[in-house]
Amino acid sequence: MINNVRLNTPLASTSFATSLEITKFVALLNIHKSLQHNLWQNTAILDEAKKVAYLIDEDSEARIEALKYLASFFARAGHYHEAKEVLKQVKDSPVFKTKELRELAKALATAGTVYKEEAFLVFNEAMKTALQIKHQPTQIKAVEELKLLSNNFSK
Repeated sequence: MINNVRLNTPLASTSFATSLEITKFVALLNIHKSLQHNLWQNTAILDEAKKVAYLIDEDSEARIEALKYLASFFARAGHYHEAKEVLKQVKDSPVFKTKELRELAKALATAGTVYKEEAFLVFNEAMKTALQIKHQPTQIKAVEELKLLSNNFSK
């Protein structure tokens, strides 16, 4: 039995068109997974999934998650260059960078007063990066998560 691919992204914060693209993307990956399970890897399906993934709203969490899945599928199919290329897109995105900086700021803030200044600098960088996110719902979520983290600096 093959487990189906599912994106863990709330569709409520996406447009109808994006929801359709996400559905199409997941369907393509499930088709590829089925074919791969039958020992037949169809690169054309992954290439189509890649095209669809890039139709999902830029800088949305849905696109980032779709690209992570896509990179994983490219790697499993032995297409390491494509997997690396897709992962670079993920790592270069302000969504990914904001999450990484937020986690670093959080770790520094909880490490004690010795790292308070560094935590504050990383927090400010995370906030600047979050404001570069083009997808409005994702930007709002990132800023809200950073505001919650900022409570650690006032203690």
